[in-house]
Amino acid sequence: MILLFVFDKNFLVLNIIKVKSRDGGFLYVDGYRVRVFEKISLPPLERRLKAIREAGWNTFLLKSEDVFLDMLTDSGVNAMSDKQLASMISAQDSYAGSKTFYEFVDAVKEVLGFEYVLPVHQGRAAEHILSKVFVSPGSFVV
Repeated sequence: MILLFVFDKNFLVLNIIKVKSRDGGFLYVDGYRVRVFEKISLPPLERRLKAIREAGWNTFLLKSEDVFLDMLTDSGVNAMSDKQLASMISAQDSYAGSKTFYEFVDAVKEVLGFEYVLPVHQGRAAEHILSKVFVSPGSFVV
């Protein structure tokens, strides 16, 4: 069984393949051949625990070599498909109003059904907008 999530016909977001193992369990594997990669290593648990303690449990203060999988940032640290790389090269560079901007807006409307779309450059920009709209002095955010 293959679970496939597609953003639009040209931009594959997630391609997870569910494989049944001999013991009856399942293994989920990435359905891509990675074309851009960087070697990573898994630091020993003791080293990772020491690093997070020394950072005062603040993940922003960790050194990159002490992190196995970076799920803190949204700064494009993951591998990209050949189609994603090609799209970056062929996309128009204008910030808004470009053909690709309208393709993006149309895809979001089609897939998610939202009437209004406000693209942002990174997740932290979206968080900033949402916090300005929904969080006021005295609010508690969990």
